[in-house]
Amino acid sequence: MNALWNRDDRAGCRITQQWTERGHMSYTCITIDPARMGGVPCLRGLRIPVAAVVEMVAEGMSDAEILDAYRDLERDDIREAPRYAAVEI
Repeated sequence: MNALWNRDDRAGCRITQQWTERGHMSYTCITIDPARMGGVPCLRGLRIPVAAVVEMVAEGMSDAEILDAYRDLERDDIREAPRYAAVEI
């Protein structure tokens, strides 16, 4: 798997685009920045790890409950976190 880096001017952070055996996967909400959170995949440059949102989804929390817990998130973030995790694990 090869990672390509692009600049996201809106958030000012790095967005990963990954090539996998199944084709090109593009993540618009997932950021990986070695200078932030030790390079842990986060959502839109926020200090909210993808793993935290995936865990909340796995526990059966609704979108509304997750958005209430993390007010900076958007529904698209919640949708993209499990998709990213499914490819990366």
